Amino acid sequence: MILAVEPGFSISIFDTMSVSVLVRCKNSNKGTQVVNKSVFDYFDKMSCRAFCFDYLDFSHLYPLVSGIRAWVSLLFLDNNENDGVVDVNGIVMDFCDVAKTKDEVLWLFDLLNWN
Repeated sequence: MILAVEPGFSISIFDTMSVSVLVRCKNSNKGTQVVNKSVFDYFDKMSCRAFCFDYLDFSHLYPLVSGIRAWVSLLFLDNNENDGVVDVNGIVMDFCDVAKTKDEVLWLFDLLNWN
């Protein structure tokens, strides 16, 4: 899932940054936290991405499902004027090889702990 960031913002790659991702189910109005304060600990200036991940918290109804990570990437443009400052213009959330299509992501969300 790719989301454009409008308006964009600038960050320093030397600062500690974290992200939390909340998902809400429209038909039941329940929600869950997919990523909880995960720290961006890897910046790849060649691919213009900052990466972090968190393991998904599945419902106790699915005891055999575990170890699936949600990856969050910040997409940025390198701001050459200020060393270490980048302009963020997008966010990507990825479940790697587990869920590649919209239906697979929705199925994965159905297994989460909804509150």
